[in-house]
Amino acid sequence: MDIIDWIHIIDELGTPIVIFENYKQGKSNINDALLSNLLTGLKSIAAGLTYNEIKIVNIGNKKFYMIKEDQSDYTFIFKVDIEKNSNNIIPLLKEVKQLFVNKYLKLLNNKPAGEKEKHIDSLKEDIKNILHFKKTDIDQLID
Repeated sequence: MDIIDWIHIIDELGTPIVIFENYKQGKSNINDALLSNLLTGLKSIAAGLTYNEIKIVNIGNKKFYMIKEDQSDYTFIFKVDIEKNSNNIIPLLKEVKQLFVNKYLKLLNNKPAGEKEKHIDSLKEDIKNILHFKKTDIDQLID
């Protein structure tokens, strides 16, 4: 499924703990400072969300879908093309959030960075499975 540009899972301090990107041909590189400011702004918008409430923000030709996890205050943000149907995106957003809460939340809390990294890599693989991404030829060569 090639509808998600990227997914960011942001902690209560606004730090991205998981960054999952769908590398597309012709994708432009974004300035890290601009991305940081964008994520800070989106996190502020998401701050008022209640349990399972989803906020959608249109910026340019993109939509940003946000949902907050109440127990830990993590925010989940999906970036997609503006013409994509919300009926396809919202179930994916909820499923990624539920996967994170059920399987990874306890594994990532209060762990050293090195230990978190292996769980984050596993989470990214699970997200790929949810989104039905196929491994690229380069990924297959690396394995």
